[in-house]
Amino acid sequence: MDSEVPPVECLIVVDVQRGFVEGPHAVPDAERLVGRLSWLLSQARRAGAFVVHLQNDGPAGAVDQPGTPGWELLLAAGETGGNEVVIRKSSDDGFAGTDLGELLDSRGVRRVAIGGLLSEMCVSATARAALARGLSVVVARDAHGTYDLGDIPAAVVARVAEHALGDTLELTNSAQVGFIAAEEDAAVQRLRRALSLLAEQTRARTPDGTSHHDADDSVGTFGTDDAIGFDPLPLLRALHERGAEAVVIGQVAGIMHGSLELTGDLDLLWDGGAEQAKALAAAFASVSAELTDDGGRPLPCEPASFGLPKVLFRAAGASGDCCTPALPWGDLPVAEFLTRCRIAAAGGFAIRYLDRADLIRMRRAAGRIKDLRRADELENADGLENADELENAAGLEKSRRDHV
Repeated sequence: MDSEVPPVECLIVVDVQRGFVEGPHAVPDAERLVGRLSWLLSQARRAGAFVVHLQNDGPAGAVDQPGTPGWELLLAAGETGGNEVVIRKSSDDGFAGTDLGELLDSRGVRRVAIGGLLSEMCVSATARAALARGLSVVVARDAHGTYDLGDIPAAVVARVAEHALGDTLELTNSAQVGFIAAEEDAAVQRLRRALSLLAEQTRARTPDGTSHHDADDSVGTFGTDDAIGFDPLPLLRALHERGAEAVVIGQVAGIMHGSLELTGDLDLLWDGGAEQAKALAAAFASVSAELTDDGGRPLPCEPASFGLPKVLFRAAGASGDCCTPALPWGDLPVAEFLTRCRIAAAGGFAIRYLDRADLIRMRRAAGRIKDLRRADELENADGLENADELENAAGLEKSRRDHV
């Protein structure tokens, strides 16, 4: 395919060693290939993505024999704060006998881009091993290369190697490959702490049949059954993986900005466009979500259903509203809010969430007791400093619910 693909958290550069790209043993069109790989590296570094350089230890007399000029890496970086590593290997598969898999797991990497040399050997073997580990693999057709194979041109060998990897490979061009950091932003860490404390606070609660629609204007959805088992992260990952650019609003966004109040629902804002409707339908379908309109009537999980200004959803870990600018927002320029949303790295995927100033403005416009209280809190919040603050707040929230 030649369309844009969701961003990746890691770039694996395979065997870009001087003996393969310089001098008499250089692969055909080596200069162009190095240029494409250099561009990918610059994009990955700028985004803070994890970069792995694989370096092959060839046998004695080979162009990549260890210690020889041809064995040296051409594009490896110097000091990068641990976000760029070199891994030596002695077989085609970059995972075999190395700690590559452990490194990717430790950083929460789920999607990788792979390029380098040689297409049908080390690039192919490493990509196949990554797919077998459950990783999503992107290969840019203009960022890997090989030699002519007899009378078969190198370009043909490379194309065959790509297609031999199967339909699960994401094949594109280097210009369409985007990168994000795999390490979690502080905003996501705050959300994870809040979810953990919410689970503790609701573990012994007896369900009473309430949903987020029954939330009062003071305590909010923390006091409903939807807070029990609330975990929006699987759905947020699904949105990212399907290319749905929905933006988190409401109290989940508040928590990501430092609010100390817990919640039990997930509210989303998106642009209402046809392409995003397809992505949203695919994301919600992937987590077996049930959809209804604002009146509670069931909707099929199809793009056409998202033509409504608001769709209500319920999935295994989260329920809430999915809204567009077509709702009557008063004088709030919510379409502009979408263009300046924040993006947080969440250990393998990204979460879009409303900018703090826009969230405060939205809270003030809603005007309910909880909204005004939370707006005041956000105006004075510099973000959570430690989990103890949130734990204390969780106790206060539980006390508020018990006494309202």
